[in-house]
Amino acid sequence: KTAYEISLGLVGSEMCIRDRIEPGLDELSLYNELSAAVVLEAGELPLRFGKDFQCGSTGGAPRRRPARADELWILDLGVCYRGYFADASRVFTVGTPSEDQIRAHQQAVNTLTEIKRLARPGVACIDLYNLARERMDVIEPGGMFHHLGHGIGLCPHEPPYLNPAWPNGVLEEGNVITFEPGVYSDKLRSGVRVEDDIIVTSDGVETLTHAPYDLRP
Repeated sequence: KTAYEISLGLVGSEMCIRDRIEPGLDELSLYNELSAAVVLEAGELPLRFGKDFQCGSTGGAPRRRPARADELWILDLGVCYRGYFADASRVFTVGTPSEDQIRAHQQAVNTLTEIKRLARPGVACIDLYNLARERMDVIEPGGMFHHLGHGIGLCPHEPPYLNPAWPNGVLEEGNVITFEPGVYSDKLRSGVRVEDDIIVTSDGVETLTHAPYDLRP
């Protein structure tokens, strides 16, 4: 299996247990269930498994902390399988989502869709980043404070980088990269991020992550 197939398997397992996401669920408990799911999918211990498992946070390692009603829970589930890296993020609300959360999530999904439609060989990475930032600023000015994406393969982050510090990068056929628009603010408790792995083809991109974008488990 490839790294992204393992990542898809993990996301699929996460979808199977997403009804576990409710007020009071401990971050470490969900992490343990997800970790068990990816080990079973891979048939071995992965070299790397995710990085963001905190609820009501922009990300980080799981804590001994219960989820609170109406928080957002970002799960970043990248897997390293036999030396190859994948990456994928989804976000869920704990309880009933607010109108602000629904709007922000839909804007992130729409932005991801637009970026994938425009991406192709020769497109400047900084142009895609700037477009995503502009779209997410509609929700919260400056609320997308991270990159739009990055290459994946033999490292979890490798060229091309879609951020202002890499202004001369251009997409090339064969690039395997992530797109991950997001936005964060106190009113969103704490923010949304949706991330897919894609491969750049001769005339566009192919999406390698096939998991629903549902906000509510």
